[in-house]
Amino acid sequence: MKYSAILIAALLAACGEQVVNTFEAPASLYFYRGSNNSAGSPQLDSTNYSFFLAVGPVTEDTLWLDVRLTGNPLPRPRSMTLAQLNAGEEGAAVAGIHHAPLDDPRVAPHMTLPAGATSFAVPVIVKRVPEMDTASFRLQIAIEPGNDFVAGVKNRETYVVHITAMAVKPAAWDRYYDSAFGAWGQAKMRFLIDHVGYTTFEESLSNTDLNTFYNRKAREKLAEYEAANGGPLYEADGVTQVIIP
Repeated sequence: MKYSAILIAALLAACGEQVVNTFEAPASLYFYRGSNNSAGSPQLDSTNYSFFLAVGPVTEDTLWLDVRLTGNPLPRPRSMTLAQLNAGEEGAAVAGIHHAPLDDPRVAPHMTLPAGATSFAVPVIVKRVPEMDTASFRLQIAIEPGNDFVAGVKNRETYVVHITAMAVKPAAWDRYYDSAFGAWGQAKMRFLIDHVGYTTFEESLSNTDLNTFYNRKAREKLAEYEAANGGPLYEADGVTQVIIP
């Protein structure tokens, strides 16, 4: 009887292990939030995109947003869809005018989590229109549940993109750029784009050597500008001088 009890216990344990090993939790997707996405850029709950940062007459650009998996990777690809939540609201971006439709043929091939993967990047194509010189348009997108995924992590299944052509202070300025370039200003940011060649204002500039390099380059270019133009560069108010500390 003693050995029978032991045998039964062993069989039960084996069955229990089998149940655990074959269990699959429902999979979902969420927008990554953190200091470094797959492109090495900060990705918070929103992005302020401005065509002001573009070099030349750019009328369209693509943002890449990291999406991550909860649940187990599978040996097959799984598709996802995005939807605009604020369509029709005042100030909302309009599909086909301010951004490409979220099911645009250029977007569709990227709406798939590859086999065995736990993360991937999805594109949002933004478009420039004249009204953006004086206004900003809001695009709120959400990951929709579907055949392959259930509802995502609460408060991380949505993402907001503000689209404009006005000068907008980058969200990461105080964290990464103040030490290299000083206080933010519209004329200063235009100078950095046109004369210093720095346009990646969503990327980290926390590396000490890189920070020092761009600080030195910005000061040199500003000195050259002032010598060529007979004096300092000012912000739009005509009073605030552009200074690189």
